[in-house]
Amino acid sequence: MLDIRLLRENPDQVKAGLEKRDVDGRIVDEILAFDVRRRELLGEVEERKSRRNSVSKEIGQLKRAGEDTAHI
Repeated sequence: MLDIRLLRENPDQVKAGLEKRDVDGRIVDEILAFDVRRRELLGEVEERKSRRNSVSKEIGQLKRAGEDTAHI
């Protein structure tokens, strides 16, 4: 199993190693494309978690103050 960091840092080296074993090196490009998409999605998830936490905190403060939280 290869470390993703090796693929990111030395894709040409990995491709050359794969081609020595008669494996198409283009798979490295596909893996790197999936890795980029994965990182983008993780950023979105973290952003949404942060938003959820902020709203939850706001709801808690409103409830403690006795205000209506239906608008949230």
